Amino acid sequence: MPKTIDKISIIMYKLGMTVESIFATVFDAPRPNHAWTAWLWKAVQPVFVFIMLYVVGHMIVNARAITEQAQSAWKYDVLAEHQSIKQTKVLPTVKVAVPEAKTVPTSEDNQLIIPKLNITVPVSWQIGPSESAMLDALKNSVIQLSGTANPGEVGNVFIAGHSSSYWWDKSQHYPTVFANLARLTGDDKIVLHYKQHEYVYAVTGQKVVAPTDTSVLNATNTPTLSLMTCTPTGTALKRLVITAKQVEPAPSAASTNAANQPTAAVLPAAR
Repeated sequence: MPKTIDKISIIMYKLGMTVESIFATVFDAPRPNHAWTAWLWKAVQPVFVFIMLYVVGHMIVNARAITEQAQSAWKYDVLAEHQSIKQTKVLPTVKVAVPEAKTVPTSEDNQLIIPKLNITVPVSWQIGPSESAMLDALKNSVIQLSGTANPGEVGNVFIAGHSSSYWWDKSQHYPTVFANLARLTGDDKIVLHYKQHEYVYAVTGQKVVAPTDTSVLNATNTPTLSLMTCTPTGTALKRLVITAKQVEPAPSAASTNAANQPTAAVLPAAR
């Protein structure tokens, strides 16, 4: 752990020296003698200040999401690496077969559970098609977009949730629930509780799409799940979509609902 802290200290020191160097270059460097270069020099300084203020302002506005992502980075990147090194040094190299832990069903219905990210959040089903209806429902839950498949059916269960929100907006009960969604990797488990049944999915991939790319809502030939949020954090420029396949109950037991037809004209701004 001391070595890890030393590395972080070195990185922070170098970052501080870089910022100090930039400020010295912009504000303390000799002024050019030529008229046009002097004008350009005067124009650069306020632009630089504006960019710095924008970055700081963005971090303040999205402080909750950025804090959660920093905590996640510390947990999964720094501590996990340290623990891995520690175990390599202490534990004997003996492979022991350990059965995969089963998710224990609960009595709570209408829930989305992501064990890796320590997420348990209520789900509102079949919300839309208007974006205003979706944004209103997102204040109290994550939402399934109308016209997409329900859990236990062949097709694509499409669920959206916020990754960030303004820190002063107290109406949002789950403003950063999907802030760390990008950390889901192959075979990570996602659980849905729906109509007193439990459905378990395994992550198969992720991609970033434009807000107008509604092809991610399309039905599939097997029971699948898609989770969506805005990216980059604090913006509504793109949409991050995580895909997963149903592993429990057996996909072959899924029913077919021909009435499923996505109705959203645009992916909601779940920023």
